Amino acid sequence: MLDHHHPAPFYNSGPIVIIGDAAHATTPFQGAGAGQAIEDALVLSALFRYVRLPSHVPYAFSAFDAVRRERTQRVVRTSRDAMNLYAFKDGVVNGEPGRWKKVWDERMRWIWEIDLVEHCYEALGRFTEGIVLGVKDMSTKKKNEIIVDEGYAETSGDEAAGAC
Repeated sequence: MLDHHHPAPFYNSGPIVIIGDAAHATTPFQGAGAGQAIEDALVLSALFRYVRLPSHVPYAFSAFDAVRRERTQRVVRTSRDAMNLYAFKDGVVNGEPGRWKKVWDERMRWIWEIDLVEHCYEALGRFTEGIVLGVKDMSTKKKNEIIVDEGYAETSGDEAAGAC
């Protein structure tokens, strides 16, 4: 039952966004669910620092979806995998304590070591590009395709990092 959750195809629709468990409910086996909700709030707060008009809201939500969905859904998938690791049904650790610690540390490192400032910058880049180009669905854009308009934010990099 815990492993039959289907991922949301998107986290926003126009001026509506879902975050936290509403967007990416996960099993408790990595202890990362609440942290994901906090990261969601951080990215949204960074974006809303630069929302100047009501018409910017869909762009902010689209940028949020574009940067958060992949990471949060990976947390959901790997938490499900961790359930098998705990039950020694993973086919790798098979109950061996030394192997378990090594696998666990490698499995959690990408969750623990995220650069949240960079994550916010990516969202701000997608938000800016969306407004400049009039693209409200940023989820199809790849990170290296983002055009950052430094002038839009009208702030220094240090101030933008403060938003995160």
